Amino acid sequence: MTERLDIAWVGLGEMGSRMAPRLAAAGHRTTAFDVNPAALGSAASSGLVPASSLAQALDGKQVAFSMLPHDGALLEIASDACDMLIEGAVFIDMSTVSPRVSAKIACDLAARGISYLRAPVSGSTALAEAGKLTVMVSGPQAAFDHCRSLLDVLGRSVHYLGGADEARTAKLVINTVVAGLNQSLAEALDLGRRGGLDWADMLEMLGQSAAACPYVCSKLDKLKRREWLPAAATINLLAKDVRLILDLARETGTYMPATTTAGSVLSAMEGRGCGALDICSVVSFMGAMDEVERGPD
Repeated sequence: MTERLDIAWVGLGEMGSRMAPRLAAAGHRTTAFDVNPAALGSAASSGLVPASSLAQALDGKQVAFSMLPHDGALLEIASDACDMLIEGAVFIDMSTVSPRVSAKIACDLAARGISYLRAPVSGSTALAEAGKLTVMVSGPQAAFDHCRSLLDVLGRSVHYLGGADEARTAKLVINTVVAGLNQSLAEALDLGRRGGLDWADMLEMLGQSAAACPYVCSKLDKLKRREWLPAAATINLLAKDVRLILDLARETGTYMPATTTAGSVLSAMEGRGCGALDICSVVSFMGAMDEVERGPD
């Protein structure tokens, strides 16, 4: 697909507000809608065409994207898309949702002659703004081929995984690793501090060690400065994803003790009102930050 298209985009949250403008900058007329008036109010300044309603955004569009916070929001938007999109359109959802709910949506859209691509992403808000996300895609091969150039605008790495909900499972696999790394990093830092290691020295060492994977390195600066805002990914979002992961684990009979622990800690942080903080703030829950603030005995 090389022609300039008339596209709909639904959802202008932390990720969507950074992704949709890339399509507009690539020359596609991108009509955007969000239920939050404040998010919609900044759409025009990002090169988007703000829509006053979902119907206005979707009307007559051949391709529609969505980036939504949870299963319920996607179910609602997809239900409306069934009635508002034209037959033969492609609906591309980039949210992180459950495979079970996604499969239901696939059946509903197919009954209306609408192709459905599941295209969740992995990466931070900064990577979204730069168009360097990892995009996992599943759904009809023909729809993927048709829309591949649009997905390339949003991600530096695009992976087609199959004809059904493989991409949904793949995203949960990735976030299982992220949740585990995040919890392990917090526990390791707490252990090191309590064992007498200097905080700054320990972080520098980690950044030069075999443990210096991209995720760990991406968090070192926040950990050094002990600043959890702005968040590249929030406690709320990862906690939601871990709940999806554990739901899938129950459905498939998968034993996941480490992920269960990570989920418990994330839920506890949500309960303490820390949901908007960056996920690496888990280290504060583990007690390491109290030790840092007090300094050595």
